[in-house]
Amino acid sequence: LKANGKGSISEFKELVKTGFPLLLSGYLLGVYLVADQTIITFYVGNEGLGLYTISKLVMMAIPIFPTSLGIVLYPKASSIYGKEKSNKKLKFFFYNSLLINIVILLPLCIFLYLIMEPIVTRFFPNYLGGIAAAKISVLSCITYISTGPSIIAGVVKRSAMLVWFNAGALGMLWFLSWFFVN
Repeated sequence: LKANGKGSISEFKELVKTGFPLLLSGYLLGVYLVADQTIITFYVGNEGLGLYTISKLVMMAIPIFPTSLGIVLYPKASSIYGKEKSNKKLKFFFYNSLLINIVILLPLCIFLYLIMEPIVTRFFPNYLGGIAAAKISVLSCITYISTGPSIIAGVVKRSAMLVWFNAGALGMLWFLSWFFVN
């Protein structure tokens, strides 16, 4: 799309074609982030969900870093792709953003894992029952390493895979939860 476009129907269709899958993917990710709470409440009740609060806070706080990185790097990736029209030109960009996320998230997750129990014990003793879930959440947050580099899907206008991945992850979460609880 041209930056100085006239707002024609064809430009609108192109925006919808590119933007709607990103919108849908973001929505599915939002549902995925709260799906665990519905499962916990359904199977173990409100008290279990309360103990899970620390875990949820971890899962909401850690993605701030890779998401912010993605927001900062997206214009550069978009510029590179706009000039070169080549996925290969984004390879260096992809690996650099992946490396930055690894350097930030891996030590952060390890640090949080190690201090989780002492911090909760000292400052939040009513939530001692949620420490194990919080530690598991911290370890699973290592997967957010891919969040920054995933912005390339939006840059190259190939976000259908991202939608299917998020929908599949949500479905798998619900199915596996049902399967293991029953």
